This record gives sequence, structure tokens and C-alpha cells, in this order.
Amino acid sequence: SIVSKNTIRKSKQRCVVLHATNHVLIEGNVAYDNAGHCFALEGGMEHGNVFEYNLGAYTRKVGTTMPQMGVSGKETDDTPATFWITNPFNKWSGNVATGSESYGFWVQLRKASRGPHASEASAKPDETVLELFQDNVAHSVKRAEMKVTGYHPMRHQSFVGFRAYLNENGPLEISNSENLSLVNSILDKPLKKGSYAIELKNVTVVEHRGWNN
Repeated sequence: SIVSKNTIRKSKQRCVVLHATNHVLIEGNVAYDNAGHCFALEGGMEHGNVFEYNLGAYTRKVGTTMPQMGVSGKETDDTPATFWITNPFNKWSGNVATGSESYGFWVQLRKASRGPHASEASAKPDETVLELFQDNVAHSVKRAEMKVTGYHPMRHQSFVGFRAYLNENGPLEISNSENLSLVNSILDKPLKKGSYAIELKNVTVVEHRGWNN
């Protein structure tokens, strides 16, 4: 199945959402001025999907958060990500996230899938390998360009060719995670040594000093 070359504007709850759905190509779509997580994997059991060359711009916070599916508490659309990743075994390449009120990319992993199809899933999302994350860009967001929470892969995984700039806080926000690397990437703010649970390999920092400089 293919979701290609669509324009999505002013949605009040997310943009392209896959739930218990595998092997879909989502490519060349533009999403602008939408509320909540935009390009999203919802249940955490989704795999084999490809997100490439999509643009998400101005991802807004929702006014009211929805209850989580089968989990106590609420969804996290009040701190939205333009690309919300709940299962790493998918591909993201050449995507751009700009102007989010919270995050560009958020890898938010749980120990188990959720929702009505959770019993059909065998792998644990927080231990699953990252199939491909390459040449994605995030800029001009309110919080971090990329956030990773709860990722504990059994072997080392790499985010490759990531570019992050013009954010109001630090470019990365990594917590409760391990065995991760950021490789061949460009940031516009340095990271404090030891502040993030991610290894940096060939990461260039080009500090932005303002448009007049």
C-alpha cells in the first residue's frame, strides 16, 4: 500500500497514523499546521513501513489530550512530534520536520505494544533493532529536534546523517536509553560531554550565531 504526494492541513488530531499496519510506503507527503503527533506509528507493533521524503511543518499541541489505548494516563499529543516513532523496525529517510511546538522526531518506546491488537505482537518495541534512520532533518522546533526515551536495543543501533539546527533548546534529548550512536551528523549546538546516553561518531557542530553574523 502507498500513501503518496498528499497535502494535509489543519487536522485537529494527527496526520498519517498507522496502527497494526505493516509494509506501507508513506512518501512525498506535506503536512502543515496540524495538531498532535503528525506522521505516527500508534500501537508499537507496526513494522516494515517506509517513511521517506515527507515534510511536516508547524506541528501544534492539541487542546485536549485523548486517553491512552488500554493504558492509564493520556496520550502525549500535548508535546507533539512531527514524526512519532513507537517501533524502530521501520525506515525513515530524507524526511524534514520544521516548526514543531515540541519535537521534530520522538522515538518513544514501551516494553510492550498497546491497543486492541497488542496481543498479536511478539517483539518488545524497546528492544527492537532500528531498521533505518538516515538523512533526516529537523529545525526550528521549540524543544529538541530529536528525543529518544526508553530504548534498550540488544545490540548497538545508529541514527545516521541527521541534521538539526535552529532549535530553542538542545538538539537532542535522550533518556532511559542505551547502545545508541549518532553518526555522520550536523548540529548547530554542542552537546555537553556525558549529558546524553548516545555516542557521537563524526558529528560536526556548526554553531549558529544569528542571521547577521
